[in-house]
Amino acid sequence: MSEAIKLPETCHLFFIDSQGLLFRESSQQLFGLNTLATFFWCCLEENPSTDEVVRRVTETFSLPAEKARSLLNKSIDDWRSIGVLDGGGRPNPDVIPEPTYLTTRDSVPPFVERSWSQVRHYCLLDRRVSVAMESDEFDAPITAIIGHLELGESADTISSSGDAFGEIHIAADGDAITIYRNRVAVAHFSDASAIAPTVKSTLLQEAIDSYDYLFYFHSGVLSNGQELVMLPGEAGAGKSTLTAGLANAGMTYYTDEVALLSTESHSLRPFPIALCSKSTAWPVASTLFPGFDQLPSFIRLDGKCVRYTPPEVDPFDPDYDRPLPVRHLVFPKYSPDTSTRLTPVDRVTALQRLMVECLAIKRPLVKDDVEWLVEWIKGIECYELPNNSLDEAVKSVVGLVG
Repeated sequence: MSEAIKLPETCHLFFIDSQGLLFRESSQQLFGLNTLATFFWCCLEENPSTDEVVRRVTETFSLPAEKARSLLNKSIDDWRSIGVLDGGGRPNPDVIPEPTYLTTRDSVPPFVERSWSQVRHYCLLDRRVSVAMESDEFDAPITAIIGHLELGESADTISSSGDAFGEIHIAADGDAITIYRNRVAVAHFSDASAIAPTVKSTLLQEAIDSYDYLFYFHSGVLSNGQELVMLPGEAGAGKSTLTAGLANAGMTYYTDEVALLSTESHSLRPFPIALCSKSTAWPVASTLFPGFDQLPSFIRLDGKCVRYTPPEVDPFDPDYDRPLPVRHLVFPKYSPDTSTRLTPVDRVTALQRLMVECLAIKRPLVKDDVEWLVEWIKGIECYELPNNSLDEAVKSVVGLVG
C-alpha cells in the first residue's frame, strides 16, 4: 500500500562521500544516513509516494520490490523514532550554557575592593586577564599552572592599551575562599588546594567566551608543523595521556582539551593551557615528563586529584600562535582488554561522534553553518584508535601524520 511521506521543510540534506547528513533546523538535530537511506530521502523529496520510491530503488539497486519496501519502511520508522519526521527527540548537539563553579550559593559575599597583595596579568587566545589575589600564598600554585601565559607587560601598559580585559579576583575570609570573574562570584569553597585549578578554569572560560567561535570541542590537538590532528575523547578514553605521549614524541602541543572552530576559517589556533593529568594517569605521565613526580598536586572542585604540566612552547611566539588546518581526526579509546589498531571511520560517523564531544555551540545553527561543517569534514581523514599501549598508540598516530 502506497503512503505519502511529507518531509519537514526545515530538514536539509547534505552529501558526504556516499552518505548523507540531515540537519533539522527547527530542533537543531543532526542525523547520519547511510547510502540507501540517503537515496530514500532524495526520492521522497522529489515524490512523496512510497510506491514510487520502491520502484526507483528496485530499478537502481536491482532489489526485489518486497525487500525494497521493507528497507524503506524501516528507514521511515527509524526517522519517526528519532524525531526527524514528527519533530520529536532532543536537540543534538546541545547548546550548553556557561558552567558555574559555585559550590555554596548561600551567603556568598559580594565583590568589594580589597588590598590585593599580588596582581598578575595573563593572555590566552588574545584575551588579557588580570588575576588579583589577597594573599601571597596563592601566587606559587597559580603560577605553577598558568605562569607560562603571563604577560611581561605592566598593569599601566595593559590599562592604557584601550583593549578590554577580564578580571579574576581571589578573596579570603577566614577559611572561605571566593573567586570572582569580572566581579561576579563564580566559586565559593574552603579547600585551598582548589584555588589554582579554579583560577585556571575561570581563565579558560574567559578566553573561550571572548573568542568568536561556533563549535567548542573537547579534544586534544597537536601539530606536525604543517597541519593538525584532533583527538576528541570522553573522560577515561585516554585522550590526555595520548596527547602527552605525542607531545613527548616530538609533535607540537596545541591543546589538551579546548578546540574552538569558527566558520571564518577551517583552521584551529593553539589553546596552550597546561596539560592536566588525573591521578590514575600519573604512573604513565611520570615516564613522559622529567620531574613530574615533584609537581604539586591539586584537588579540583569536582574532587579529582590532578597535576598540571605546562607545555614547552612559547604561547606568544607568532610562529607558534598561528592557525593550521585539521587533516586528521582520531578517536582514541584506551582499554586493557583490546588491541591497538588504527581503523578508518566514515566521515558521517566521525562527524556524529565529534558532535558528542561538542561542549558548546555559541549560537543556534542555520543551514549555512552545517554546510560549512560538512565542507570542513570532507577535507579530513577520520579514524578510531582502540588501544592498550601508549607506545603503540603514539606510533600509530605519528605514522599517520608523518
